[in-house]
Amino acid sequence: GKVDRSRLPDPGLATEAAGRLPGTPIERELAAIWSGLLGAERPALDDNFFAAGGSSLLLARLLGRIRGEYGVAVPLWEYLANPTLAALSTVVSAGRCQRKPQPSRWEDT
Repeated sequence: GKVDRSRLPDPGLATEAAGRLPGTPIERELAAIWSGLLGAERPALDDNFFAAGGSSLLLARLLGRIRGEYGVAVPLWEYLANPTLAALSTVVSAGRCQRKPQPSRWEDT
């Protein structure tokens, strides 16, 4: 009744085979950021940030990079409610489409 561990699939391949991979440009870009922070080879859309090794510090870095690169502030509470790459992509896509140019603090308003 013992498990033959040599016959089990590689855990890294299980996520790729079972999960939906990023397809849109934003999904792929966010996956690259996520991958860089977590060291994940190919994160799937339904992967959980914290289950993949994320921490609150890494989450702050992730959301900061998104704000810097996309100009979209993802609320912390919103991402904590659903910490997947798919949810993040949806929030960033919606914010990117609805974002209005912010006046520079040096411009007269």
